[in-house]
Amino acid sequence: MIVGIDDSGSFKDEQIGMFAAVYIRPKKYEKLKQVFEEWEKVLPEESKKDGEVKGWLLKDEQLSYFAENILLNNNVHGTKHHVFATPLIDFNIATIEYQRTKNVKQMLEGAKQYRKDGKKFYEIAQFYENMSKWLSKRSLKTLLKIELLASTIFGSINDSIIWSVNKGFDRELGELTIRMDKGFIEKPIHMSYWLDTMRTALWHLSYHGGGFIHLDTWKSNHPYIKRFNKYPESRENLAVFTNEIRNRMNFYDSKEHFEIRMADVIANAYFRHYVKKEKLNCIDSFKKTRLYPSKTYTIVAVQPSEVETPNPYTDNIGGTSLEDIRSEKTN
Repeated sequence: MIVGIDDSGSFKDEQIGMFAAVYIRPKKYEKLKQVFEEWEKVLPEESKKDGEVKGWLLKDEQLSYFAENILLNNNVHGTKHHVFATPLIDFNIATIEYQRTKNVKQMLEGAKQYRKDGKKFYEIAQFYENMSKWLSKRSLKTLLKIELLASTIFGSINDSIIWSVNKGFDRELGELTIRMDKGFIEKPIHMSYWLDTMRTALWHLSYHGGGFIHLDTWKSNHPYIKRFNKYPESRENLAVFTNEIRNRMNFYDSKEHFEIRMADVIANAYFRHYVKKEKLNCIDSFKKTRLYPSKTYTIVAVQPSEVETPNPYTDNIGGTSLEDIRSEKTN
């Protein structure tokens, strides 16, 4: 499964901010790319910014064409999408600030441990000390983006499993790839901070959010298990990801990946219709490729945890480390 993710909204001035995830089967990828790029070429310049099609500039009929002829594309199981949203008013500010404080504390605890482990870990310690300073300075707007993006990644992995298993092409999960728009990352140096923050957020979400789906019927040679499960023979409910999940999840320039541009069109169509209250008839067409037809979008709330999450930089669960950071960063 190839997943493209992009956002809509400033995460500051509106009631809701959104991320859209579009799910594309690997065997459909090249054909869909061709169809989408041919459509982009015939669109007028007023629907583009810096040469790139933007969902907030498209007319209703153009969005309808996109939904009917590109998303649907008359293919069997060609693509699906799912929109995730978070409220920007009346949310628990104290909770999200507490989560930030907790994450910073965990990073510094991890950095302290790395320094104790010797000089060869000083570089890692310095990275997390610098990252803790970066996270401490992020605005509430950015913290909300972090929270929602992590929830979108978490949801998109489980969505990919659900859709592919239900339709019988789950062996394609071995090609799971998640590509996110890097447009909202302010400086190139912050890219690694965002990636590590996503890893940490996934740790927390998987610990409290029911975990990633793990089918007992999958054998150890299943492509998804072989590539992403650190212990393919394990039947534990809490799966341990290999480091490969990092390699398959990254931020990219949307100009280089059409699936991110598709996610932009979806996110903006939903944002314009449901948040900005534009009357867009295209939404009826978008419904046809929702992963969950009866669900308009999924609200992600910032909620306090009743159970203390282990420190992803120092702890383990049940005697098995979710990620042996020291060995993976130094081997």
